[in-house]
Amino acid sequence: MRLSAQGLDFISRYEGCVLHIYQDSAGFDTIGFGHLITQNDPDFSAGITTAQAKALLAVDLEIVQNAVNSL
Repeated sequence: MRLSAQGLDFISRYEGCVLHIYQDSAGFDTIGFGHLITQNDPDFSAGITTAQAKALLAVDLEIVQNAVNSL
């Protein structure tokens, strides 16, 4: 199974998007549509665009998609 572009659009419309670094409810640095920032990520201190946030969401969802497909 693969998430379609329409599925990605649907999810992004219903998730909140913050284009600067913020702390989530657990205190972790986060950006975009809930992307947890890791030390492997680029420097987000200047913020990101909506398109960049959507690209991060797609990568994050690919991890979930791969887990579902491995069942």
